[in-house]
Amino acid sequence: MSPRRLLLLLSLGVAAPAGALPPRGAMDAGERAYAATNYTAAAQAFADAATNAAAEALDPAVAQYNAGAASYRLGRMDAAADRLAEALRTSDLSLQERACYNRGNALVGQSAAQRQQNKLDEAQKNLTEALSMYERAILLGPNDAAAKVNYELALRLKQELEQQQKQEQQKQDQQKQQQPKDQTEQPKPDQQKQPPPNQPEQTPAQKPPQKPESNPGDANQASSAEKPAAPAGQDKKAEEMTPEEARQLLDAMRQEEQALRDRLPMNIGQNQPVEKDW
Repeated sequence: MSPRRLLLLLSLGVAAPAGALPPRGAMDAGERAYAATNYTAAAQAFADAATNAAAEALDPAVAQYNAGAASYRLGRMDAAADRLAEALRTSDLSLQERACYNRGNALVGQSAAQRQQNKLDEAQKNLTEALSMYERAILLGPNDAAAKVNYELALRLKQELEQQQKQEQQKQDQQKQQQPKDQTEQPKPDQQKQPPPNQPEQTPAQKPPQKPESNPGDANQASSAEKPAAPAGQDKKAEEMTPEEARQLLDAMRQEEQALRDRLPMNIGQNQPVEKDW
């Protein structure tokens, strides 16, 4: 499959500061900055072009799209998603299809960062929206294999996140159930100091009766006899996973998620010329 054409290159203009240029000149300045991998300057120039496009009856979606590409290169997934959402306002169906695809990629990137911060609800929301973007891209471009692949990978990430959320909820429920039990079983301080009923309080001069010595075998038998037997069918959830094992499991899930993200064919920002009358 040929590289996705994302950066929309336009006609050449006069080299000057982007802020002092009309929309077409600002667009050209953004293209040159993008080609030089100066994505910060490119994003600003494209944003200027988008702001002033309407004054010259130009479609701002083209500049918004390029600003989204530059923001993605900077790792600003939230800004990229916002710019690409603006690009969807165009009547150009081809541009809509590319904007949907790449906005899906930006949303997946946002979700990954939120998952690292344990903002699972927000991560789930962005994955759901990313799936919607890929679906629209597939409807607009039925032969777009990259959108289909990314849809399947994003769907798997969403399923894994749902499983992680379920485990987190179960853990919280167990902690809530265990907390009242621990509080009721713990004796009060004044109760600990009281002597057993019907027995005289022991004075310092008195010595407690000596216990008969027992061999190690007897001690083991007594220890095992003192352990309360677990009711039949009771799950030993507290013994299933230690905190260290839970961290290892979470690290493994994150490594797998990173591997999946590495496989995402995110082709946003490819510097390929596209004929566009702007």
